[in-house]
Amino acid sequence: MRIPLFVVDAFSRRPFCGNPAAVCLLNTAMAEETYQSVAAEMNLSETAFVQTLSERDTLSTASRFSLRWFTPTQEVPLCGHATLATAAVLYSETANPNVHLTFETLSGELYARKKGENIVLDFPLNPPVPQGADEVKDLLKAAVGDLEVREVQYSSSTRKLLVCLSDSYTRQNLESLRVDAASLLAADSGVHVRGVIVTLRGDGRPYNFYSRYFAPWVGINEDPVTGSAHTVLAPYWSGRLGMMHLQGRQCSPRGGDVDVTIREDGRVDLAGHACIVTCGTLHF
Repeated sequence: MRIPLFVVDAFSRRPFCGNPAAVCLLNTAMAEETYQSVAAEMNLSETAFVQTLSERDTLSTASRFSLRWFTPTQEVPLCGHATLATAAVLYSETANPNVHLTFETLSGELYARKKGENIVLDFPLNPPVPQGADEVKDLLKAAVGDLEVREVQYSSSTRKLLVCLSDSYTRQNLESLRVDAASLLAADSGVHVRGVIVTLRGDGRPYNFYSRYFAPWVGINEDPVTGSAHTVLAPYWSGRLGMMHLQGRQCSPRGGDVDVTIREDGRVDLAGHACIVTCGTLHF
């Protein structure tokens, strides 16, 4: 079998920044175990598999697709950066002319569209609710140590725990945070929490908030830039700051920018750039 393969740095204007995702262009479905084998071989936070929904369509002409995402260890229900990467490949490498693309996924229909130099993802919001800090004290200790926590919230739809640090801290404090994946796994079995977002208020020049994201429960010790985390961050910071349009910076070592807009229909637009850095073919 030969499958076109691309590696894309998502949510970045420059290569070797942002979040790399592999994108595999499929003509037909593969054996179920093969998806996970390919993702493990790629060993990136996510590998995306995209194919058309109708045999009458091609990847160059279709506007609707099936899309699945796999970490090196398991399939996941939602991945923003790999969706952005997939749209970038369809637009740039298959010359797909459709401004609007629809993806059928485990999280329902997701949408991508061109807007100038950006690709905009239309995703569901996953608003968090307050979480008692005492109930997750071991996890908080593993995630942020002795740093002062302003509040803790939890998104049940994504099983992401949001930890907001005190406004007295700076971006440098967040970037210097060292989180041990083994300590996170020891603090929570993964039944309740599948990822931890650590976030901090920005100064608005230009970033309204900063974040980092840790998900060793799904095989990702730290994700460089996380679209799905921003479906939780967007409603949280919109509520705190009273803004519908915000600029976020994920402060991983690679780093990346996510432009978020809360929509009146209860969804969120996540906008960003993507750089295709590798083109090749899988042989097996």
